[in-house]
Amino acid sequence: MRLPSVAQGAAPSSPLPLGQLQQQFVDLRFGMFIHFNIPTYLNQDWPDPEASP
Repeated sequence: MRLPSVAQGAAPSSPLPLGQLQQQFVDLRFGMFIHFNIPTYLNQDWPDPEASP
């Protein structure tokens, strides 16, 4: 019985060299990471270590 060509799957691809993968990662260029914590919502610049949760 012959299976349709779709069911056979694609030929395995060879992995890219490490240097090329690293360059692709660097080229993605990350955006800005913004972290919100409790002082953000309390209109404070820094958390007060003496504040009660």
